[in-house]
Amino acid sequence: MVELLHADDPEMVDGPVGPRQVARLAAAMTDAITGWLGATPWFPVPSAGLVGPAVRSFLRVYPQRPIADNASGSRFNTCGWLFVLTRLLGPHLIVESGTHRGQSAWLFRQAAPDARIATFDITHDALAHRTDDIDYRLGDWNDGDLPPVNAEGTIGFFDDHVDQAARVREAWARGFRWLIFDDNLPSHLLFLTGRPPAPTISMLYETTWRDGERMTWSRHGRLRTIDMDQAKCERARALIADWSIVPDLGAVTGYRRQTGLTVVQLVDRDRQRDGLA
Repeated sequence: MVELLHADDPEMVDGPVGPRQVARLAAAMTDAITGWLGATPWFPVPSAGLVGPAVRSFLRVYPQRPIADNASGSRFNTCGWLFVLTRLLGPHLIVESGTHRGQSAWLFRQAAPDARIATFDITHDALAHRTDDIDYRLGDWNDGDLPPVNAEGTIGFFDDHVDQAARVREAWARGFRWLIFDDNLPSHLLFLTGRPPAPTISMLYETTWRDGERMTWSRHGRLRTIDMDQAKCERARALIADWSIVPDLGAVTGYRRQTGLTVVQLVDRDRQRDGLA
């Protein structure tokens, strides 16, 4: 998770308190999210009237978060989107890759009380909170056993700094339909995070790079590189039906801006030819 602003952060202690002020914040967030839904007809919304109640529920839940300052992880604006998207999709199973401190897993439980939740990470050194009925796993998500996957009732959330093209291929092979990615950076912004998950979703649709091209950027004065593989990118792109970067809520909430989330709908696995993944 990349934070794009570095001014003093009010999220820890500041925010609207009076009921009318909180109601205005809820209305502004609802309008922003409803606007995105209106421009994203492929995202399944049972009723636009569900957005407002979901936002208000989030505003009641978020102050109870177990980690007050989730630096380098999901914070107010990102958590707001995760909560509302989860409420709208109504999943039976949520799989997270990138447990980090445990905040987003906790949030998923608040948004989906009855869902099965499994969260994966290669280390639990940073884990600061465990929720009793969440399955915390060590290791890569693609190596772990999962309950049976119902494509329309499962969410995969990837905040793990791993090649997003590979994650698309893995998720499609395991029967997923709905994915949420963090840190979906275009190639010219890879310097914003120490381990960009490249090729990212955005990079799959860039038309300026060539097969085998070495992309180079600097991070804290050190050169970083990635070699582009056109065939692997094309295989991942063929598995994506639609995708959209959700708008940052910072303009209406006043809280620190992050890189935001990307929602991906994979193609129907039953209609896709064998061998693409």
